[in-house]
Amino acid sequence: MKKNLLCKRVAALVLSAVLMGGSLTACQNTDTAGAGESQKNTGASAQTETPGESGETAAPETEVKTENEPVDPDAVAIEIGDTKVKASELFYYYYVYKMQSEMGGVTDWALEMSAGVTYGDYLKMMTENQVLQAVFLTQKAAEKGIEVEVTSDDQADIDDAVASFFANVSQDDQKAYGFTEDNVREVITNSLKISKILNGLVEQGMTELTQEELDSCVYRTVQHILFKTKTPETGESGESVDNSEVDDYNAQQKAKAEDVLARAQNGEDFETLAEEFNEDGGFEYSLNKDGQTPDGSAFVQEFVDGSNALNEGEFTLVQTEYGYHVIKCVTVNDEEAGQTAKENLVLSKLQSDYGTWLNENTQEFYDFWQNYAVLNPTADLTQDETGDTTQAETGETTPASETAAVD
Repeated sequence: MKKNLLCKRVAALVLSAVLMGGSLTACQNTDTAGAGESQKNTGASAQTETPGESGETAAPETEVKTENEPVDPDAVAIEIGDTKVKASELFYYYYVYKMQSEMGGVTDWALEMSAGVTYGDYLKMMTENQVLQAVFLTQKAAEKGIEVEVTSDDQADIDDAVASFFANVSQDDQKAYGFTEDNVREVITNSLKISKILNGLVEQGMTELTQEELDSCVYRTVQHILFKTKTPETGESGESVDNSEVDDYNAQQKAKAEDVLARAQNGEDFETLAEEFNEDGGFEYSLNKDGQTPDGSAFVQEFVDGSNALNEGEFTLVQTEYGYHVIKCVTVNDEEAGQTAKENLVLSKLQSDYGTWLNENTQEFYDFWQNYAVLNPTADLTQDETGDTTQAETGETTPASETAAVD
């Protein structure tokens, strides 16, 4: 169970990183045409511009589409090197993402979510990146000698996923997108393999970390109680300012901190003391020897030095720009935080490799995908009080637990 959870979590992290670099899929614009082939381009964000009368570049006029041509599921949609991706795979992810987004509240795909980028543009970039990362991870697995297999338990999950998919896709959509049991089963099976590949790459990558990298992934867990202090005032022209009230207040805070430290060292429950005195929104933190948290945040140096000086169960009092901290060391090796840090370190390397791979391999998207319009939903998707999703025009109800999305 833990391994499956890890696989899903790291997959989401890689996809998130890929989406942030979505423009990499359109770094070139290569137009080629082969015998009997559609013209090819380089991604959803590629744009065609035409010169104006005075030589300036003018944005093309676009025709508003109300429907798309039916998808040929066996047509090649993307070429990247020697790899060809069929439309059945591309449009499976497109459909799932689109349905998820509309159920989440997207009603107008032409709306801009950022300057010059509509929700529809983003949907297509997200779809492209899902497919591209699958190609990348497959090639990376071959390079690293990682092989995966589909078990009998996996096959049962795939059967359930296929059945759930078709239970939630109308006959009209099945026809429009060319979905068949065979091609949907193929995509879902490949998606499962990609998840296993990613898990394998992360596990292998962790065994290849250097000692220095491993040391940076050792985290201690500390708890603290903060007594905030005030900053003394200074005159704008250098004149002296009476800070006696500030000094008195800070002295009182220090005295309180020293009292709480003594009470903690004498055995009083530290969490109970924190409930009474802590003036910080947080209580427990994990940090490595450099003061970084697993998510990349950092603590001020005085707090880091004080924490690093403690053994398990020991207390100390330090002063920082925020005030006085009574710190307790819970453990010098938080294994869960360390595992997360190692996973994130490997994922950052994979992300870097992915960016390099995108730059070195031209991605060509056929025109039928480039010109495919993201149309607004024809019926509102709402949820009743039970959480079921209802399609307003047909009155059909789909349980919320049975969506078209497949993990």
